[in-house]
Formats: sequence, structure tokens, C-alpha cells
Amino acid sequence: MVAAALLAHIGLASKPRPNISIRPMVWKLGTVSPHRDYKQIFEVRNRGDGLLLLKDVRSTCGCAVTEISTTEVPPHDRVELEITFNEEPTGIPVTKRIYITSNDPFNEILTLKIKAEVLSE
Repeated sequence: MVAAALLAHIGLASKPRPNISIRPMVWKLGTVSPHRDYKQIFEVRNRGDGLLLLKDVRSTCGCAVTEISTTEVPPHDRVELEITFNEEPTGIPVTKRIYITSNDPFNEILTLKIKAEVLSE
């Protein structure tokens, strides 16, 4: 009760905040062919009461290209994030990451993983 009163006093309890959510957090492709595009659309949701700002969407490699429909997500709304994966032949399992930076105060950087075993040629 004292903590709630303190939060209300300093303005944190009533301030609307964004809350980013994406499912699934891991895109499991299984065994894939090299030099072929694999596409997946993810829903980026704002489960909070404040405007969600997607500041940056970045891949760890050139093999995963991202495209997002907008960088502003109103409260309780969603946007689409399309990821295209196209990898060189490796013959081994690979894990790539997509980092989404936002203004969510509790989850500023969200990490999506892409897991695949890319066949060798």
C-alpha cells in the first residue's frame, strides 16, 4: 500500500505505458535449401495503454531481411513484421537473431530467433 502511494505520488502508477509482445519468439524452419526465400509474418502487439514506438528492427546477418508496416503501434493494436530468410549452404544448424528496439520500459530490446539447418550444396 505504501509502495502504491509512492508510485502514484511520483506519477508512475498512472502513466500509460506500451507493452510489446510477439509470438512465436522462435521461428523453427527445420531443414531448408540454400539460396531460397522463406517468409514468415509475425504480429507485433502492443498490449499496453501507451503508444508503442518501434525504434529499430535489426538482423544479425544479411540472410534475414525485415520489413515492418509501421513503427507506431497504438495501444491494444498490432502491426505486421515480415521476415525473409535466405542463407548460404552450411550443412549445419544455424541460429540467427532479429533485435527489435522499442520504448517498452520493461522490454526495450526484444529478440526473435530463427533456427534452421541449411543443406550444403
